[in-house]
Amino acid sequence: MEPDTDIYTSIARKINQHQEFLVVHVVDIKGSTPAELGSKMIINSDLSSQGTIGGGELEHLILTRAEDYFKLKKSHFENFDLNEISSQQINCGGQISLFIEYFPSPEKLFIFGYGHVAKELILFLKRLDWNYTVIDHRKFSSPPPFLISQINYHDFIHSYQFPPGSYYLIMTPSHQYDYQVLQCLLKRELQPKYIGLLASSRKARNMMSKLVQELCLPPSLSFLFSPVGLDLGGKKLPEIALSIASQLQLLRSEKTKFDHLTIKYEDPSN
Repeated sequence: MEPDTDIYTSIARKINQHQEFLVVHVVDIKGSTPAELGSKMIINSDLSSQGTIGGGELEHLILTRAEDYFKLKKSHFENFDLNEISSQQINCGGQISLFIEYFPSPEKLFIFGYGHVAKELILFLKRLDWNYTVIDHRKFSSPPPFLISQINYHDFIHSYQFPPGSYYLIMTPSHQYDYQVLQCLLKRELQPKYIGLLASSRKARNMMSKLVQELCLPPSLSFLFSPVGLDLGGKKLPEIALSIASQLQLLRSEKTKFDHLTIKYEDPSN
């Protein structure tokens, strides 16, 4: 357990570093408990902890359940009767309520190619709080901080430590580079959540047919989307970018389809 020096500073640092973690808050106590109202404990994704909610069997129970809390991926309340969880015959009569707050690690998106579509897409990504990096082999006079430029795609993909479950968008300025990036990503077996290829249906089929033969890939890759984006209609740059952003949001929300929210009105007189 890390020393409880400044738990608020630790929380802020973890948020800025896009880490996944839990904060366990003591929000209510009744009777005799080892915890103090307002005390907090951070639980990291590796199940190490900082701070305390009073120690003892309750804290041990929360730490043993932490892996399930991370799988749950949402904040929630839990109530405990300390008499029920105690292995010792101690009639303290205490009850405690905890708020287990989940802080997700923002999904990482890697965009290969900083062209017109990518620039339009980034306008949406900023508002949607995506954590993204753009990679391009070309030189730019005033590159933005999120852009890694003048780099070989092959070298970058084979040397970079991509987080599991990342998102990838391929929209380089040429078919040759698109193929190279897709080939390198598939070779590394990165466990992607999403690979989107900006291409026509014909180009996508030709690429995949060639890759299946070269890399002995299965004929179906559920994480590969090409042509990329949802069919929202429109061919202008902002419309294409919106369709891609919508697809990313759909997958991030773990929805398999999008539904209209409109309530179907039925005339009560009929």
